[in-house]
Amino acid sequence: MSITVIQITDTHIHDQQDKLFKKTRPDISLNKIIQHAIHNIKNINHVVLTGDLTHDGTEAACTRLADLLSQFNCPVYVTPGNHDSTNNIQQHLLNKQINMPENIETEHWQLLFADSHIENQPAGLIKNSQLKKLSLQLQQCKKPALLFTHHPPVKINSLWLDEIGMQNGKYILQQLSCFDQLQAIAFGHIHQSWQSQYQHIEILGTPSTCIQFRAGSESYSTDDLSPGYRVFQLHDNGYLSSNVIRPNS
Repeated sequence: MSITVIQITDTHIHDQQDKLFKKTRPDISLNKIIQHAIHNIKNINHVVLTGDLTHDGTEAACTRLADLLSQFNCPVYVTPGNHDSTNNIQQHLLNKQINMPENIETEHWQLLFADSHIENQPAGLIKNSQLKKLSLQLQQCKKPALLFTHHPPVKINSLWLDEIGMQNGKYILQQLSCFDQLQAIAFGHIHQSWQSQYQHIEILGTPSTCIQFRAGSESYSTDDLSPGYRVFQLHDNGYLSSNVIRPNS
């Protein structure tokens, strides 16, 4: 048996429907992703959004995103990105279905969430106070763990994105690698698929639901790849598998 977790990231919803993000309508693109997941992924147990939920951080954008996410028939968890306003997320996005937790325990797994965003800055970090909470949770719960955050904790060989990544990513990985049950860290921010390994921990980046960034670029550059999302299967025996789905490719 397994549980199914959908990761959606960098949705960049605007406060108005007709606003574009680099020639893309983020709400239309996200709706296509949601519809694809609902109709093609069986038994979705959890949906996780890993930051840049909105493009402008406004109340209206949060409200519009909540309406789109209401199509899912399961709990939705969010963590903020550098484009977001935590205050507006709390007041205008969260509801009975949508939450911003620090951890969720299932029968066989635990989902962990780390807020890496710094208000009004593109780069991020995980604060020591939050690292202590993560470490305590992992000390107390020995179930296999999957951690979600916005910024990548590793360099992704793209100069401009590496400059605005997680500033203390190497330290975070060093501190968390002592926990054998931490299976993977999944993130957004880079608008592309990424996979690497740090000791026993899988490091997984997920495409945006709107525009894609070109891999390996020194400066800002977009790609023609289709929007996507990631599907996790968390098996009862502690095994994790995932794949990226691009509905239009």
